[in-house]
Amino acid sequence: MIPNPTIAVVQEGLRVFRQSGADYLIAIGGGSPQDTCKAVGIISAKPRICRRA
Repeated sequence: MIPNPTIAVVQEGLRVFRQSGADYLIAIGGGSPQDTCKAVGIISAKPRICRRA
């Protein structure tokens, strides 16, 4: 995980999450992993929020 993740990092996380078929997201680590996990979860639940997702 890089500090201050970019949109590209979030999009990659979203792609991996969708392909995995997982039901839950769990963030392990500090602020950047938590922020990325939250963004992936929000966009996964509400795709219209981010048109690039």
